[in-house]
Amino acid sequence: IETSLGSLPDSVIYLYDENNLQIATDDDGGVGRASKIVWNCDLPAHILSNVFYVKVAGYSGNDTGTYSLRVQEGETSGGLQTTTLYAIADAYVNSHQPSSNFGDVLGLYTGQVYFGGAGISEYRAFVKFDTSGIPSTAQITNATLYLTLSLNNVPCQVQTAEASVTVSEVLDTSWTEYGLTYFNMPSNFKYISTVTISDFNDCVSHQHTWDVTEAVRDWVLGIEPNNGLSIKSNNIIDSFGTNYDYCAIYAREVAPSAGPFLVIEYMK
Repeated sequence: IETSLGSLPDSVIYLYDENNLQIATDDDGGVGRASKIVWNCDLPAHILSNVFYVKVAGYSGNDTGTYSLRVQEGETSGGLQTTTLYAIADAYVNSHQPSSNFGDVLGLYTGQVYFGGAGISEYRAFVKFDTSGIPSTAQITNATLYLTLSLNNVPCQVQTAEASVTVSEVLDTSWTEYGLTYFNMPSNFKYISTVTISDFNDCVSHQHTWDVTEAVRDWVLGIEPNNGLSIKSNNIIDSFGTNYDYCAIYAREVAPSAGPFLVIEYMK
């Protein structure tokens, strides 16, 4: 039993039997401030009802707004399933070379670089996964994106930096690894999450994670087409005082386990 928030900022859901006995409640168990109850329908002796009611309320007594409610029957006998999906396509685009494709690369660049009189060049990375092996009836409980990042500077210098890296769901246009360019890249994105990273170092690579449960749920349920994810970094400020810099994400061409991958947990 799960809410999906529209204009309602924060939901709470309650499950009752026909005698108004509260069986379960949840506040933020869903995506963001949405709510989710996973309830085993093997009834305890004190619950004699075959009729149940769900109540949805705002967290604050004054909260109003829209939401949707999904009730799905699932099998618990199979238990929680975990699968790891490696990227099937990844590439980046560069506004300084707008007609060039960067699909067969070891590093996916994202950020901004100042080229003096030529202005600022923007970089954005894209990655795609095949989720068709997950049943459309599955209940996605968690999906985590793993990326390995480092600052891009050659030769290696002892330099640290901080950046905000945003992951978004691609909504409007499908793309191919060897056909993507800045000119034809998607332009409609659904924000997922931003992670602030403060341990960039030219000489060291680090793995970081983003919660992409909502996007994977959209793909599996057919709510949105699986056009992959967009990755964009902003506000990279390095220890040399440079406000424009870009980071490199290990691409799938390095090795499947080093490139982008998803860990998805779901109930059949």
